[in-house]
Amino acid sequence: MNLLDPLTGTEALTQSGRPIEPGFLTAFWGWGFSALDNPLLRGYLAEFLVYRALFNMPSPDFQVPTSHFSTKMEGDVHDLVFFMNDEKFTIQVKSKDSYSKSQVFDTSFAEGFDCVSNSPLPAEHWSDFYIFAYLALDNKKCQENERLHDKWNPNPSRALPMEKARFKLNKQALVKSVLELDNWSFYILDRAQLRGQKSINLNKLRSKVNKGEAVWVQHGGIADALVDFALERHAKRCDEML
Repeated sequence: MNLLDPLTGTEALTQSGRPIEPGFLTAFWGWGFSALDNPLLRGYLAEFLVYRALFNMPSPDFQVPTSHFSTKMEGDVHDLVFFMNDEKFTIQVKSKDSYSKSQVFDTSFAEGFDCVSNSPLPAEHWSDFYIFAYLALDNKKCQENERLHDKWNPNPSRALPMEKARFKLNKQALVKSVLELDNWSFYILDRAQLRGQKSINLNKLRSKVNKGEAVWVQHGGIADALVDFALERHAKRCDEML
């Protein structure tokens, strides 16, 4: 858990305890995190989109522990958590975009650790539900910018003004498209459907949807899908207790 409230962006850079640049954090965020089509930031955004969707689940039966997940956690076993009454459910989020050279998702199949016996546990999928977020980009714009970047890389002075203008327009359009929810889709499945797989490709996910082993939704359908998955897993847990 983080127990950290999100920063607002108004925080100042200080020196000797005194503010020397108000709004410094907003400037830093703009400098460091504007290229939303970058795979690292895409992954952060995908997780945040799922986090925000959790709040669309019906309360009071479903709750999100906001004090623990109000800011992103790194290195935890699960990306996100929600509760159905007192029952805990865990989520792992993975992402890809249409221009990724590999259309294969990692599934976080990894060893665990038993804190009681102080010993490792066999590799497993530790979260209850896995959400594979897929972002559709304009591949032609991606290809053109990659070609221009490769052309300029040995000698940036070779970049022509018209080419730089084209590159900038493409980049702005790509960043804008990341913030368009219609460009996102989400494949959701129970961990039992992964059956120990270390990875899964997009075509396999689509096949699982066709077989009824996974669901495909856009952002507005995430909450309802997770409610259904939670009710189904709850029923299985109850059956196992009999």
